[in-house]
Amino acid sequence: MNSEDPQEDPDDFLSDHESSLADTVQFDATVLPEPGWDFDVADDLVSTTRYHMLERIGEGGMGVVYRAIDVNLCRVVAIKVLKPQYQKDEQVLRRFWDEALIKSSLQHPGVIPVYSVGNLPDERPYYSMKLIAGASLAKLISESLPHQRLALLPHLVQCCQTVAYAHAHGVIHLDLKPANIMVGDFGRVRVIDWGLARRLEGDQLPIETSTIYEPSVVDGHTGRIRGTPEYMAPEQARGEAVDARSDVFSLGAILCEILTGRSIYHGVESARLLRHAMRGQLEEAMQRLHQTQGEIWLLELVKRCLSPSPNDRPKDANELATSLQRLQKTPLELLASDMQRFWELSPDLFCIADLDGYFRQVNSNFLRVLGYTEHELLSQPFLNFVHIDDRPSTMAQVANLGRGQDVIRFCNRYLTSAGDVRLLEWTAKSVPEEHLIFAVARDVTPGAIPS
Repeated sequence: MNSEDPQEDPDDFLSDHESSLADTVQFDATVLPEPGWDFDVADDLVSTTRYHMLERIGEGGMGVVYRAIDVNLCRVVAIKVLKPQYQKDEQVLRRFWDEALIKSSLQHPGVIPVYSVGNLPDERPYYSMKLIAGASLAKLISESLPHQRLALLPHLVQCCQTVAYAHAHGVIHLDLKPANIMVGDFGRVRVIDWGLARRLEGDQLPIETSTIYEPSVVDGHTGRIRGTPEYMAPEQARGEAVDARSDVFSLGAILCEILTGRSIYHGVESARLLRHAMRGQLEEAMQRLHQTQGEIWLLELVKRCLSPSPNDRPKDANELATSLQRLQKTPLELLASDMQRFWELSPDLFCIADLDGYFRQVNSNFLRVLGYTEHELLSQPFLNFVHIDDRPSTMAQVANLGRGQDVIRFCNRYLTSAGDVRLLEWTAKSVPEEHLIFAVARDVTPGAIPS
């Protein structure tokens, strides 16, 4: 994902509403009021000299989100306001400001930018942010047929990249779920609801020491665990230390839901949900996962992410994002990647040459057997490395390749950098219209280790 947030994003979508917010919010960003216009403001909404509240568009645990007009800049924004009942609650106030500060510190396209903070005339705190429109990943999953859900995986990759950015800056989210991943009409993904997010101790300390302890995830008034049990890591559900790997568990739960169409604790009664989360009881989820008959490496990745032990999971979202990026490659790119690994691991000597008599590319075993550097092999005609007595026959085979004829089991002698001679057996094919030769050789020198 591009680390630079463009000034105007075609994927503008509604900001940090929490899970109770409507899944889809439509907004025409081209319709902006002219300076001096009058605004119809609902009687129950409190406005400021800068912001005119237009309508309530969402409500979460500690705040309400409004659509509003920024009179100074003549643009529509979203404003999150603390609920009145929490106005004197120091713990909730701290969480509210923490959310605004954390979001404003994460300058990434996947995080909604915060514009300003302040207090309403009734002293309730608020912060304004970009108004965005889109559909939640939860909605997209629920509306997709089984064969369509794989198309949602690139959205999760973008989510992982955003969370990876947060992890690199010492921030963990702690409430990752499909409802908190918003997808715009043009594919831009935003991670929302950073209300439980916390900074790791020492910011970017190693995972082993970067942890948040019980007070950050346990409500100080009720003693209840904060978060969503359906996507919560066992250590978070138990109120124990959490770190980046706790977010990785949640991302794994989302990945499992995309593949299976069901949350990992689907069918578990609400009263027993937290207990299942504390124990990481995922037997039924694993059964559903294997029934998808997905690629083995992908299923294994899900299982790693959902491991009860944090030590067995990918260390952070960046490691998970790197693994999932394989999904964004086309079949041709995957084939090329696999062929490159085969090219480098094969005991044979692979090369690409041109019909003018120069190597274009050689594999590492080619360098090992002959003892030259890549620069030495590519910078002069390959006939220079052929034994002088074998050069006429080699030139004849190159001429045949130029006419589109294949070469099968042709032998010639190559000189090594040490002055020795290696007998190579060649099979080659040309693509005359591209002026290229693709060839593979085996070292058949008497006494040589068979390749």
